[in-house]
Amino acid sequence: MIRDPQSAEPSPALRDEIVTAAFEQGLLLLPAGRDVIRLTPPLVVGPREIAEALRRLEAAMSGVTTVGPRRRTPDTRL
Repeated sequence: MIRDPQSAEPSPALRDEIVTAAFEQGLLLLPAGRDVIRLTPPLVVGPREIAEALRRLEAAMSGVTTVGPRRRTPDTRL
């Protein structure tokens, strides 16, 4: 994750905001390294669960801005 496309400098804070926002959406992600988000799906997962997880990841990422995360009510768990 990078905050500024010009500098391409890693942003651990942005990564952490996204991980937290995803958790609020009911999606468990793991921070890795300085700027990486690790997805850890179950070994057996169907297309609907993948689509739902991606929807929640997108919602988490779109809720994070340069100012900070927006507060949301968590969705039900997968």
